[in-house]
Amino acid sequence: MKYYDTNGDGSISYEEFLGGLRDPLSSRKSIIAERAFRRFDPNNTGAILIKDLANAFNASSNPDVASGKKSPDSAWNEFILSFDGKNGLITKEEWFGYYTDLAMGIPNDEYFAH
Repeated sequence: MKYYDTNGDGSISYEEFLGGLRDPLSSRKSIIAERAFRRFDPNNTGAILIKDLANAFNASSNPDVASGKKSPDSAWNEFILSFDGKNGLITKEEWFGYYTDLAMGIPNDEYFAH
């Protein structure tokens, strides 16, 4: 129970359960996620400003945007909702959580790097 109940409230939420099942990032994927984080946190504050990330976000390679199923704005909104984003910030913990979740569906490190 303690392993899954990460917030210590005495119950296991769906997110906590899934988090307990996922594998940690491989060394290579962790390095890639760290480099990406540092790109958006050049002053090493431990958080990324959502507005800075928005300026760099390019949804054109998103398959749903490319096929016309989603607009770039819709893809951005879906992406940003993956984070808590309190005070307009994404913490390093949130960033790594997102990439750990993302890595579950990516077959290898080479594909993850693209």
